[in-house]
Amino acid sequence: MKKKTTSNTTETKTRKRTKKVGVGKVITGVAVGSVVGATVGLLLAPASGEETISNIKSRAKGIQKKAVKAVGNIEDKARGLSDKAHNLAKDVSKNVSEVKEDVSERVGEYLPNTNATSTSTSRKKNSSS
Repeated sequence: MKKKTTSNTTETKTRKRTKKVGVGKVITGVAVGSVVGATVGLLLAPASGEETISNIKSRAKGIQKKAVKAVGNIEDKARGLSDKAHNLAKDVSKNVSEVKEDVSERVGEYLPNTNATSTSTSRKKNSSS
């Protein structure tokens, strides 16, 4: 039985090494293929090197302008949302104050000349009677 365990362990180690070597070969193949593909693409491109560089620069500038415009739009929208949130907070605060005043007035109508503490105490006394 020991021999089977030893051979199983050896097989497992061999499989792991094979997997590691296989992954390394794949990564190397992808890297080499990318370099070769890029080189062939540049050599077979219909434009000269100067034209290609010029095209890349102009596209980069276009992308930069679009990015700056997008950032400006985002800033404008953020300011607008901030203003809306501020106004909404003011409205909520105003509404809460109005409700508080309304509740105080209604409580005062039912229990004149009392405060909140005596109100809860008198209710407890009334309910226990």
